[in-house]
Amino acid sequence: MPSLSAPDSGRLALATLEALSTHVCVVDSEGRIVAANRAWREFARENCSRPELIAPGNLYEEVLAAIAGEPRSNVETFLLALRDVLAGRRQSAAVEHRRTNAIAPFHLRMRAQPIQVEGERLALVSHEDLSGIDEATRALSHSRVEFDALVDGVDGIIWEADARTTQFTFVSARAETLLGYPREAWYTPGFWQAHIYDADREAALAYCAASTARLENHAFEYRSVARDGRLVWIRDIVTVVARDGRPDILRGVMFDITAVRNAEQALRESEALFRATFEQAAAGVCLADADGRLLRVNPRLAAFLRYPESELRGKSYLDLTLPGDVEAHRTLVERLQRGEIATFRIEARLLRGDGSPVPVSLSVSTIERPGESEARFIAVIEDISERVAAIESLRRFRAALDTSADAILLVDRASMQIIDANETASAMTAWTKERITASGIHQLLFNVDKSLLERRFDEILESGDRGVMQAHVRHADGRAIPGELRLSALQGERPLIVVSLHDTSDKLAAEESHRERERLFTALFENNNAIKLILDPVTGRIIDANPAAVDFYGWSRDRLLRMSIHDINPAPVAEVRAAMEAAKSRRESRFEFRHRLASGELRDVEIYGSPVALAGKRLLFSIIHDITERKRAEKEAARQRDLLEGQNAVLQLIARDVPLGQTLEAIVETVERQSPGAIASVLLLDPDGVTLRHGAAPNLPEEFNRLVDGQTIGPVAGSCGTAAWRRELVIVEDLQSDPLWAAYRGLAAPFGLAACWSNPILSNSGSVLGTFAVYYREPRHPSADELHLIEASTSLARIAIERRGVTSALRQAEEHLRRLFAASPLPIFELDLDGHFRMWNAAAERVFGWTEQDALDAPKRVVDASNLEMFAELRERVLRGEPITGAKVKRRRKDGTEISMSLHVAPLLDGDGKVTGLIAVTDVAGEPSAR
Repeated sequence: MPSLSAPDSGRLALATLEALSTHVCVVDSEGRIVAANRAWREFARENCSRPELIAPGNLYEEVLAAIAGEPRSNVETFLLALRDVLAGRRQSAAVEHRRTNAIAPFHLRMRAQPIQVEGERLALVSHEDLSGIDEATRALSHSRVEFDALVDGVDGIIWEADARTTQFTFVSARAETLLGYPREAWYTPGFWQAHIYDADREAALAYCAASTARLENHAFEYRSVARDGRLVWIRDIVTVVARDGRPDILRGVMFDITAVRNAEQALRESEALFRATFEQAAAGVCLADADGRLLRVNPRLAAFLRYPESELRGKSYLDLTLPGDVEAHRTLVERLQRGEIATFRIEARLLRGDGSPVPVSLSVSTIERPGESEARFIAVIEDISERVAAIESLRRFRAALDTSADAILLVDRASMQIIDANETASAMTAWTKERITASGIHQLLFNVDKSLLERRFDEILESGDRGVMQAHVRHADGRAIPGELRLSALQGERPLIVVSLHDTSDKLAAEESHRERERLFTALFENNNAIKLILDPVTGRIIDANPAAVDFYGWSRDRLLRMSIHDINPAPVAEVRAAMEAAKSRRESRFEFRHRLASGELRDVEIYGSPVALAGKRLLFSIIHDITERKRAEKEAARQRDLLEGQNAVLQLIARDVPLGQTLEAIVETVERQSPGAIASVLLLDPDGVTLRHGAAPNLPEEFNRLVDGQTIGPVAGSCGTAAWRRELVIVEDLQSDPLWAAYRGLAAPFGLAACWSNPILSNSGSVLGTFAVYYREPRHPSADELHLIEASTSLARIAIERRGVTSALRQAEEHLRRLFAASPLPIFELDLDGHFRMWNAAAERVFGWTEQDALDAPKRVVDASNLEMFAELRERVLRGEPITGAKVKRRRKDGTEISMSLHVAPLLDGDGKVTGLIAVTDVAGEPSAR
């Protein structure tokens, strides 16, 4: 593609501006008009009360004042902003102005942006006419505004921070879209510093700190890292607020100047400016040589012609023209080539890449190149498919005229006469069709100014938009019928206006009924103790809040109505929007969130939301219940339930007589579940009474447990050694400062332990069994619940340790008894209540000759039949719990010899004191005798 020199590019830019429909002029540093495009000149000529002011060299301020009409406040605001732009105090300005009290009212969006031309600062001023535009025109205007914003810089972030820490105390919602981080993240300490680009951080922080210390308002630029990794240039304008001679608060605005930075070279060189305008134009733009071949096309043109850009370049305009239009186009282009005309604008049809025609508005202008005989052409091409389709649709209006339920009138704009009407119009007014068509439209309406109606018709014809008016229709009997007039244009050789009259009597009655329901709703809304909010489900803005909501949240009603639900609900924005969408669509109606009060407190709330229509808008009606206490109670109940389940599990381990270490670990894990962040430990006191041994601490580092094992107790021996020494709870909130840990700080610090609370484990007799301790990795003091948890866990540990002692003693006693039973020289045996032997010692086997197995298998063989009655008597006495001493009995040996003996019997009791058997010891009275 051939390159363009700066002068050529400047002419290209001017030609492009000349072809635009937006009013554009250039103002110098003194506010005088340097240049203006065709649209501006025509607009000013038609609306200015002093046409002689339009010429270049006159003050823009005087021209605008002559155009503005009343009210003037917005115009004065814009002129002040324009002076700031020209003086370099701001990068752009945008103000909307409506002229409502003139014969030709209009609505303008006025913008100003700085440009540099040969080192002089000028301002590019544009007026965008917003009067009567339809949704498509608004979308096009919006895209142009976005393009201007890309050049001028976007809206900034308003912020406030503590001057000492630079921690944000407020950031505006724009923060989320500028860098991509949620607003909550901006309040994190150090957020701003951490997200300054590494190469800029030191200088930016030093400059800000130095200026703040001097109480100087300042502005500086740096790069920030966006959430998606982009580098965003920020211009930060800071105001320092002092208190008592010291910086107290910083307030400022951050502007995204990335586009400005990136466009600086483009602003210095007209080629870059032309390229940006060309490539980003909302309309199709192309550059052609003298033969009509396309040298350059912008993306918009390629998009709606459905060609790749590379394929369009090199094509002749004739390749894109419908065969029937070729000659007409050729004639116009040849006139351009001969210099007979400098520009032309027509409506035509072009061929898309798929062969389909597309209607367009085509504006072609000549670009002169000094020193060259052949000119170039620039064309601005707008897709008017929607407008043509609307016109075609309206041309088919006649076929459906008499089937409409509304009264339809066709009005000749030139004469304002009704030239056609459907049957519904006659039925609505009781006028004959002949009388209607013999009347002017203003004669059919009550109290409508004819000149005002004419201007409204002209606006619709010019814009192609549709309009709506409220008016009363005159009935034949003189009654006024409330109606709604829908107006649309029917373009052609004879401009016509289609007027659709809709009888709104029923609608007005329904609206009054609806207003009555709204009044009832308002009464119920205001006079109710329940907390109620009305929200915009799209933006989250609080539309209304009842007195109960004001009392609950702590903000005034005026403040609440300036807030968004996102200011109250700290949950992620996407989550809150999803909930509002679910309520809006009735998929869900109940939600639980946490809401922030004016005091900063967060409260748990239960929300019931449903859609409601108020004042013609679809909103969300929310009833809020404070469930903070209920949630706390539920949480506490769950904690107590978990604690009880943990304690029951530990008691089951104790009952099953599992190893002590396993039981103590279960106690430790129960405590750690109940108190997040806690690391529990059990130490056991040696029989020497001074040495602590590791018992259980599964989540403390093994090296720490090894170092603690073997520590001795004493008055200054850390938390556990001191607790065992004092025999009372010892709370050390900070290991690094408490004197009890003076000798042990080096022991805890490498493992990140910062606090330790230790309770002695005391037996029922008051002796020290060990200690139960809880460590934390940050200094802290125990709460009442945590103290209760420590006491309960200490009691469980005591039960487990004492049970181990009792079990050990019992097993030792059983072992001693077993050995005594086996080693006794006297026969000893044990029987159940049915007389069956359960034990039979070696002495009994030696004396009686019967083995233990003989006695267990056939007890009656070793009992004389003559002694059965005596044994029955002895059994009854034993069952009564009576011990028997020295009962004389005879027993037979296995070899048949008989032996006399003294029998000593004692009952065996279970845990409930019930007799379960007996044990007997015998003394042999003499040598066995032969039978």
